[in-house]
Amino acid sequence: MTRPIGVGLIGAGLFAKGTLLPLLKKDVRLNLRGVATARGSSAQHTAESFGFSYATTDYTKLLQDKSIDVVVIATRHNLHARLIGEALEAGKHVFCEKPLAMNEEELQKLEPIAVKYVIKGKQKLMVGFNRRYAPLSQQAKAFIGSQTPMMILMRVNIGHMDSSSWVYSNEGGGNVIGELGHFIDLANYFAGSPIAKTSVSTIPSHSDSMKTNDNLSATLLHKNGALTTIVYATLGSRSYDRELIEIYAGSNVAAIHNFTSLTLASEKGKRVIKRMGIDRGHANEIKTFFDALEGGTSLPVSFEEYTHVSRITFEISHVYNRGV
Repeated sequence: MTRPIGVGLIGAGLFAKGTLLPLLKKDVRLNLRGVATARGSSAQHTAESFGFSYATTDYTKLLQDKSIDVVVIATRHNLHARLIGEALEAGKHVFCEKPLAMNEEELQKLEPIAVKYVIKGKQKLMVGFNRRYAPLSQQAKAFIGSQTPMMILMRVNIGHMDSSSWVYSNEGGGNVIGELGHFIDLANYFAGSPIAKTSVSTIPSHSDSMKTNDNLSATLLHKNGALTTIVYATLGSRSYDRELIEIYAGSNVAAIHNFTSLTLASEKGKRVIKRMGIDRGHANEIKTFFDALEGGTSLPVSFEEYTHVSRITFEISHVYNRGV
């Protein structure tokens, strides 16, 4: 593109305001055009705070605005698949926060639209699985390479979430649908291979305050023989590190500690790389998306890979809903 990239935002909750919008505002290539939220006061406040040209409660105005090239979707999860489809049909590129869809029905409705406009067309779609874009993830990947066999261990300590949270409502779909895709995508990135088989165990829920789907162990066998285990828990303290990721392959180990440090160990010795603060890859993710738009290049993750991750989360969700 030779002109500034016009951006429209649908949804402006805490994550959008705290993470996405500061990154979008800093990118000099972008022209922040319109923001749409359900409440007019929220839309207006967001527009004024981040420099959008206008605010509205009618998101279709963004889809009809010819100066908008990209629609960023940061709504609650139940709206993602439908809004992606509408934005693609309106001729827009799309950046959507995860998940791509909440269930198989939504995904099947979206797939033919994506085939027409993304796979066979020229529009781009990115889903916000940001951890593969984290600098420490990319350094770990470069160190481990594509050696097989490979074993990957991911421990996610999210801490207690109140059962009244919107995440557990029909708008959120639960943490497996809403968040586990981050780690499935990251496992595929490290393994360099999709998943062929899943096995899941959960802790039975003894009260409404402890959601079964928040406490599980998932084993993922990749097609190339790599093996990933994800332990996802709400039983710990938020004062402890949220995420630990370990990769074992070819006598080497790469361990990411809460996206603040990376330990690389080989037979030659061990070294530690430290960062100033947590970087889960949001900035590099946004840069990658707009670099691809500006340069007309392909995105690193295909729509088929996104649907694969979605279907693995659906499979895991079906298991924990049976209380296995």
